[in-house]
Parts: sequence; C-alpha cells; structure tokens
Amino acid sequence: MALLDLSAELLLSIAADLRQVDLLNISLTCKRLRHVTEPELYREYNNLRPGCHPFLPFIKKIIERPELAKHVRRVDLRSWQTVDIFHPVFGLTDLAFEKVQANALTESDYTLLAEASKAAGVITAVDRYNSKSRVVEKCGLTRHKPLLVDPWYIHLFDDKVPFDEIPYDRKYCQLLRSGIEDPLVVLLLALLPNVNEIFLRGGPRDVNMLAWRAHHRFASLRRLIVCGQGDPLIWPVEFFSTILVTTRLESFEVQGGSSWYCNIGDPEPDGEQVMPLALQPGSLNHVRSLHMELCCLNISDMQNLLLACTGLKLFYYSAGNADVALRSPSPAKMIELLQPLKDSLEVLSLDLSPLWYEDYRGGGDKRLRSLTHMTALKLLDISAEMWRPVEKNDEVNGDIYPWYEDLTLHEISDLHLRLPPNLHTLIFHVKRKQLEPKIGQLEDLIQKQPAFLPNLQHLHVGSNKYRYCTEVNNLNRRLEGPLRPESRRLSVGVGTDRLETIFDKVIPSDSIPDTKWFGNKYATRHVEDFTSGEEDYFISGEEDDSSDENDYGSDEDDEVSDDEYEHSDGV
Repeated sequence: MALLDLSAELLLSIAADLRQVDLLNISLTCKRLRHVTEPELYREYNNLRPGCHPFLPFIKKIIERPELAKHVRRVDLRSWQTVDIFHPVFGLTDLAFEKVQANALTESDYTLLAEASKAAGVITAVDRYNSKSRVVEKCGLTRHKPLLVDPWYIHLFDDKVPFDEIPYDRKYCQLLRSGIEDPLVVLLLALLPNVNEIFLRGGPRDVNMLAWRAHHRFASLRRLIVCGQGDPLIWPVEFFSTILVTTRLESFEVQGGSSWYCNIGDPEPDGEQVMPLALQPGSLNHVRSLHMELCCLNISDMQNLLLACTGLKLFYYSAGNADVALRSPSPAKMIELLQPLKDSLEVLSLDLSPLWYEDYRGGGDKRLRSLTHMTALKLLDISAEMWRPVEKNDEVNGDIYPWYEDLTLHEISDLHLRLPPNLHTLIFHVKRKQLEPKIGQLEDLIQKQPAFLPNLQHLHVGSNKYRYCTEVNNLNRRLEGPLRPESRRLSVGVGTDRLETIFDKVIPSDSIPDTKWFGNKYATRHVEDFTSGEEDYFISGEEDDSSDENDYGSDEDDEVSDDEYEHSDGV
C-alpha cells in the first residue's frame, strides 16, 4: 500500500513519532501530506536565538487558526525584553532605541493582540490605542540622562501614579503598545492550553516583569525548566509560585533561582532584596523531581518549598560559590529540612561546601553525621568533606568511637554504618577541598557491603589525582571475587565523572543551529567559526511545486546535527 493511501489518522500517528525537521521535509512533499501532518508541526515551539525570531508571527498564526493551539505541547524560549530595557542608564543604545520605536505596534496589531489577551484571560479590560506609545516616549526623554528619582521606573506609566499602584491591565496594555516582548510572551503562553513542558533559557531577571496569567491556569503543565543566567542572586523563585500551586507540576528544574533579587532599577545600596517564597504545606504534592542548581534559597524558603513537595522522589541542590553558600542551609541543616521526606525520598544529590552558611552563627558542626534514617534513599551523590567525624563518645549503632583529629570523612572508618540501608548507588564527587574517602575506608565499605548494604550495586569515587585513582583500581581488583558473590556484585569506579543534569546539556543560544525557510527550501544554518564569520548551510528539504512559504511555529529553531544533511555551498 502506498503511503498516500493510508488514512489521515494513521498518517498523523506516524508523524507523531518523527522529529520536527523530518516533519518539515514531509510538509514540502505534497499538499495531502502537508495538510495531514500540519498539526504535528505545532507540537513544539522553539524561539531560542537572542535577536532572532520575534514572537509576533507565531502569535498571529495561532490567533488566525486557534485550532492549532491545542497541538502545542512544548515551548522552548530564549530570554526576552522586559521593562528594564527602558532603563535610562543601562538600557538602550541609539540603534536599539530606533529598533524599539520601529517595533511599536500599529493600531490593527494592537487591537488584535489586546482582544486576544482579553479572551485568553490575561486582562479583563482593553485600553484604547494611542497614536504614540507613552512608554517609548518616556524612554526617549530620559535616555542617557542622570536619574532624577529613585527608582527610575516610578513614573514610567503615569506622571502622577507610582509604578506599583498601576493596575496590571494598564501596565500590560502600555507595554503591548510599545512592542517589547514581555506581554507577547505572556500572551503566547496564555494561548496554548495544552503545553506540558516549558523551557526558559534565561530566568526572570527583571523583578518588574509581567506575571503570567491565563484562563487555562497552566493545568496541563508537567515540567518547568528555568535556566537562569549571570548572578545567582538575580531572580527570585517566588516569581513562579502562582504557577506552581495552580498546576499538577511533576518536575521543577531551576538554575540560578534565589530568595533574593537584584534589580538594577532600584536605588543603591538597596538593590538586593528578599522576596519570600509563599507556599502552603502540600501545595506541590504532585512534584516528584526538584532540581536546583547554583541556587540560593534561605532556610525559611527551603523549608516552605520542601514541605510543599510532599511527594518528592528526587532532590538535587547546589549552592555555587562561597558568597552564595553563606546564605544557604548547611549540609546538616539541609538534611534536617528533608526529615519529612525520610521515608519517601529516593534520590538525593547535594553539592555544598560546609564552610559558610546562613545558620553559621548557631554554632556546632555543619556537616553530616548519619543518613541511616533515610530509609527510601536509593541514590546518594555527595562529597566526602560534607561528613563530620565520629567524635569521642558518639554512638553509631551502639558502638562508641574514639576522637579523630581530622574533621572530614577522609579519616573516618565504618562508613557502612552511616549510609542509608537501601542504597543502590553511591557517588562521592570532588568538592572544594578535593578530599576523597580514605582507601582503608573504601576497603572496609566494600568488604562489609553484602551484610550492611545488600542493595548497593554501584560505587563511584570522584578524584582527579592519578595516584588515588590507581589505588582505588588496585583495591577493586584485589577484592573482586570471593568477597563479593556474583549475585551481589558491586561495581566500583573512580574518576572525575558526576551526575549529569539538564543544564549540562544546554547549548548556548548563540550557537544553536537555525532552521529557517530560504525561499526554495528549508535549511539549518550553523555558525562554525565565530571569529571568521563564515557560515555553513545544510539542506533539510526541497520545495514542492504545490507548497508555498509558510510560518510554522516549529520551523523556528530545530536542533539538527551537521552531519545529517548534505553540505551546500550556499542557498
């Protein structure tokens, strides 16, 4: 049976398993395949490269053909312009200001988008169209001039009414009229009721950016990834609290989130302020994975967040540099905050240095003593220097241990008595002091593993020291065989490897291949050498006589490897 003889339902089912770039090729084959597979082209909307692909064309397409909105399942967005673009000192260059002026919406576009915003539940009332944008005019008058008031945006929307007293609808409509991207992103998300994954390649760096609103209340959202950029104290996790509690979110992955924010528009030295995370216990009971990389939450916010995630199975937390760690919970405090999850948490990865923390003044050792109470834990990724010594008269499983001068796990034996009993995988990654468990300690652990940690199958020790790695490998070879029955074989590894995260795989936005329509074919363009300025093009589809130029949301930025296409000297 020929492919074209298949039913539309079957063809659409086949299209659901194809990559976006393959769907682009199929859409150019003939009218029938283009018509049948078109909905699947909209399952992803990617807008990744800064300065490219404005949001407006895709929004107009969805407004024009609303039946396509229900097919969008994933949204991947670059950082976008917010109100801080109008800052008179740190804001627009002359060229950028001219571009902002040119992007101001026409009356027809403003009316179309404003009415769509009202219908989607973003606003309740539409402000009338003004021939000139108040925001752009204000920006033009104050650009490159000394600040006369603090903060600079206090009268951005009205000369008499302060910024914080302006209603949301009025802010939204004025920013929409100005043509900047913040209201367009809010509208885009409000038009897509079935989105289950949102990936933001740039955290909400401007605390004054517009809150997300929509009639659908993001009911289908299951995964939210926020890849912050720059200073880890620059954006507050609280920005997403309303979204978190109104969804059935299962995975929340954050890079650079904080309890604080640093807004360049606020007067110095008060530019760094706390925005508390307000969550009720159990309000995020659907969250199974909480991944916080290079974050900085204070003890109160961390406690609120963990108490809200009653169904949490995976928790990853890293605190970045010492200045950030000073504000974060210590290793011991973090384990204390995880106490309500001791019988349910299955994966724990902590990347903390036990030197400086918010609770430092409370005294006492900030390192870990034992994790045996975490009965459900199967994977533990931790550093050796996060463990405290077993001190004189301390009891571990009834045995009294003498005093050890070294303050880290480096000199402590009997590790097998301090680990979770159901552990499946144990990773010691290298941290600041580059300390590893002592060889004798590893030998003791491997020998006693069958009796005390019967489920342990994988042990990995991070080290960049050649001698230490050699000693671990020799130990592993020496203990293989009779000490470990085949049914309980323990795999031991050593090296610099660690658990990969979603943020390890984030490609910088300015190097992502760019799939675009070039008049007679779809092609993916990739800049091979940024210094030479030369570009290579790779053909990904030829034009069919029956097809015309289109504006699919998915042809924005498909990530395609260079070797998948025949090289072309140009388009």
